[in-house]
Amino acid sequence: MSDKPGTVVADPMSTTHPLVARLREIADHDPVSCYDVAEVACDLSALLDELGRDRERLDWLESQTGDQHLGWICRDSTTGRGWRLHECQSQWDGRAQPNVRAAISLAMQSRDAGNGEKE
Repeated sequence: MSDKPGTVVADPMSTTHPLVARLREIADHDPVSCYDVAEVACDLSALLDELGRDRERLDWLESQTGDQHLGWICRDSTTGRGWRLHECQSQWDGRAQPNVRAAISLAMQSRDAGNGEKE
């Protein structure tokens, strides 16, 4: 996955994505019905629309960056109240990422690895 503006962090083709599961289910049918194909096409269209909105949201967020911006941090809160996304004024021990997507990706990787950072 890319961290360039205009790309998304989530992997819509993950093997756990419901659309992928539905495609696999349809592939097991012989023959595949037109209804099944139309249903998946509608689901795919809705997914692409949502991914486009996510891209617009992240692009807007990055466009709000201040002049003294040195990076982004995404982390779990110290008090357990949820996730925090911070625009950094310092490199914050070298953990600041160059953009929102990279910060969110790093937080997702850390969380998946079982070592989500709490600061």
